[in-house]
Amino acid sequence: MGRRFLKFTLVLILFLTYGCASSRLPRLDLAPHYFRPCRIVLIPFKNETNDPAISRLLYRVFMNALIEDPSFQVIPEGQVRHFMIMERLLIGKNISPSLRKLLAQRMKAQALVSGRVLKLEKKNDNIKLAFIIEVRDIKTGKLLWSTYHARTAEEYRKILHFGRVYTITGLVERMVQEVLDQWHAKHLGGCS
Repeated sequence: MGRRFLKFTLVLILFLTYGCASSRLPRLDLAPHYFRPCRIVLIPFKNETNDPAISRLLYRVFMNALIEDPSFQVIPEGQVRHFMIMERLLIGKNISPSLRKLLAQRMKAQALVSGRVLKLEKKNDNIKLAFIIEVRDIKTGKLLWSTYHARTAEEYRKILHFGRVYTITGLVERMVQEVLDQWHAKHLGGCS
């Protein structure tokens, strides 16, 4: 009886350790000249996948998370869209230095946040997503920091099927939260 209990306990500990040890943090690269911006402009993300809706989904989830975050003041999407329409700026195109300075002047922003969805794969109930978020000084265009994050839905599994993500939206929400948690750990927001 005692040996069976010991074996069961060891197997249970192995399952728990494996479930908790499979998390990978986003890769954050800080530029040597970075500063902590407070007011930021978030522009729509570029899509490098075959799914036409994933970049819009990531953009919306990321924007909502940033709006709720007291470390940043996000310029309202309507103002950014109005600026893009008035200046005939297409989604996914690079912003010229003159337009970037004009955007900084009109919005009184310190940083420009952009992103790219690099990969989205859906195979056999498993979803894989990879994206990169870049934060640039809006006046100079210099990169302040970038965050690369890639995950599969399977990586969130704890034991058996508990904790597993089954939808693209659920995966995006968890990944965005991990990115912002890492930004908080490095104290990258300038408003707090």
